[in-house]
Amino acid sequence: MKALAWILLGLMIGAFATLSVLNALRPATAFPKGVMALFGHHLGAARDQVTAGKCDADLARHVEALAILSRDVRPAFLPIGEQDELFGDYADKLQQAAESARQTALTDCAEAGEALGRIGDSCKACHRDFKS
Repeated sequence: MKALAWILLGLMIGAFATLSVLNALRPATAFPKGVMALFGHHLGAARDQVTAGKCDADLARHVEALAILSRDVRPAFLPIGEQDELFGDYADKLQQAAESARQTALTDCAEAGEALGRIGDSCKACHRDFKS
């Protein structure tokens, strides 16, 4: 009976150690997930503002956050191997779209909607090729 308890304890410790090692070896960290979570939040909130016709300072705050976060996409995900150049192109296009949106007259909801659409298109293009 005592031997069985030691065997079970050894198996539990081994399982815990295995999970810890696998977690440590995973390439994804909190940084890329955080960048994408914040980007998704601000893009969604900005779209909601435009849909509600509230193109004001709050919309500008979300677009400013998108422009700042777009600069973090490249360092959050690179290097990713042999597709670095393709991903870099997508990251550049996203950053250009976000910077362009930031410079748009955000008091005009039609223009703001088009600018947010370009950001969304940049996201979709990259996710089409890289998100698994």
